[in-house]
Amino acid sequence: GSERWPAVMMKALFAVVPESAHGPLRSVIFLINVALIIWVVADAESTGVALEISQYWAACATCFGQVSLLFRLWWRPSATAACLSIQTVGLLAICSCCRLVPSVSDTELLQQVGWCLAIASCATFALAVWHRRRLCQLGVAATAEPAFELCGAPFGRELVCRLEGPILGALREEPCGALFLRVLEYSIMPLAALATAGVLETLIAISGGTRKGLAYSWLSALWGLALFPQFRVLLLLRRDGDSVAVPSELRYWLTSAAIGHLLAFLTAATDCLSAGGAGVGALPLVCGEGLNAAVLGELLVAHFRAKLRGEKAGPLVLPA
Repeated sequence: GSERWPAVMMKALFAVVPESAHGPLRSVIFLINVALIIWVVADAESTGVALEISQYWAACATCFGQVSLLFRLWWRPSATAACLSIQTVGLLAICSCCRLVPSVSDTELLQQVGWCLAIASCATFALAVWHRRRLCQLGVAATAEPAFELCGAPFGRELVCRLEGPILGALREEPCGALFLRVLEYSIMPLAALATAGVLETLIAISGGTRKGLAYSWLSALWGLALFPQFRVLLLLRRDGDSVAVPSELRYWLTSAAIGHLLAFLTAATDCLSAGGAGVGALPLVCGEGLNAAVLGELLVAHFRAKLRGEKAGPLVLPA
């Protein structure tokens, strides 16, 4: 029944293959975990709590990832802040705080997880900004690395620079104009999420589904785009055709987020496609979680390959 799904779901989410297991035993344990997850998804659809489980999966995985990132910023601040996208942690903090609104987290359980996630996300964002400023003031070697500059640049900067003409060029010379362009660069992703939310709300209205409002769809779309700036840094570092290793400081954070969003997508998609589910009303959550799973899909494949080979401590490498 619905009263037992949180405990069962957490067992499925955090089930691990023991390092002492080798060969066929590792494969058997891995398949058992997959079967357990499939059972949870099927049980969620039959009990009508699939959307709650989907949000809970994403929130729990992100919360544990944020806590690990917060620990890294405390324990190894210079190395972690140098490879951490400020825009990503900022968007996650915004999304986490917005999810405290009752209309978004409409159950007490999601509210409780939401408070933990919001506190961890805001603390992570504040620490990341403070450490980056400290590194710039000290002029340490990490600030000369390509990743440091990429992590501090917003995703919309390239787009604004491509559209920049004589007018915007002159505007950038003025203090107020430079501030306006900087705000515009950081606003590209929220505006893209708003446009996506408008399209989703239109599709739901046309299909006659249950609408949760533009704010809910916008938050789901922004949640789906939040991790893209961080993964974009890894892609840009791989431009020359070489493989790139995911920094050890970010490995647990990114992999836990990827697994949580993948399971959330599968659960929400099952509810969207099932006859007794929410139907097209679940479309914003399906698109948001599906985009997250797609963005981190390559990292997720590399993670599972490393798990099956028993490589827990080594670097997680994204192939060329």
